[in-house]
Amino acid sequence: MRHTREYRITTASVLKVLSLRSIETCVCRRQLQWAGHVARMGESRLPRRFLTAWCGRPRPSRRPEVTFGATLEAALMFVGVEPAGWMELAQDRVAWGAVIRGISDVDVDCEVHAVLESRANGD
Repeated sequence: MRHTREYRITTASVLKVLSLRSIETCVCRRQLQWAGHVARMGESRLPRRFLTAWCGRPRPSRRPEVTFGATLEAALMFVGVEPAGWMELAQDRVAWGAVIRGISDVDVDCEVHAVLESRANGD
């Protein structure tokens, strides 16, 4: 930890050197995998009913405004899938899998710090 502050090493450069995905990308992938799984369930199954349910009341006070539906819509927009027709796309397991496999980090054009580069090269 001390080295990252001392040398001002960014998270993006660490992820680039280690060839890792960001936590946002991992969460997005898992959320869309689960949503596709639930979308393929029968309409009488409870998880499917919860996913497609609508509650007309406003959220109680002191509750977060961000709901699962809002984060799912943001994840769909991140991968370029239209939120209105995602359930039809998710019915095709192969096509939905291709959407999920296509999720990658946004390429951040960052300069890799010299300390990271030397450690990655074994110096």
